[in-house]
Amino acid sequence: MVNTIGVSKGEKLSLFRCPNCGSGVCQVLGQVVKIYPMVEPSSEVMTIHRCQECKTLYNFQTRVSSNKTIRVKLFRNNLPDQVWYCHTCRTPLLRIMDDKIVNLNDRKILELPVYLTCGVCLTNYDLLEVLK
Repeated sequence: MVNTIGVSKGEKLSLFRCPNCGSGVCQVLGQVVKIYPMVEPSSEVMTIHRCQECKTLYNFQTRVSSNKTIRVKLFRNNLPDQVWYCHTCRTPLLRIMDDKIVNLNDRKILELPVYLTCGVCLTNYDLLEVLK
């Protein structure tokens, strides 16, 4: 499966970290505005990047957005317990289990959709749904 990462144009170069394992994937010039666990159609040339640690595939697409909140659709893999990391600073944010999602900042169970802020780098996420 290939994940689509939407990036709005910007002047700041930053390292995109894999939300599945926290490893660095590639540098992007701009701001990540969405993370979806599917390939979205685009007229752009598709270039696939692979996380060297967990082998997750990523397709980066340019998006026009002034929104500072990243829209996220989570993907539930076949592992019994999965951790989701901040793409900016590698902080573990969520624990995704078969029957629930736990916010690792305060250990509370989340009901989606929900707004979440990383307590370390203050990146804002709009968690929309979990796809299986």
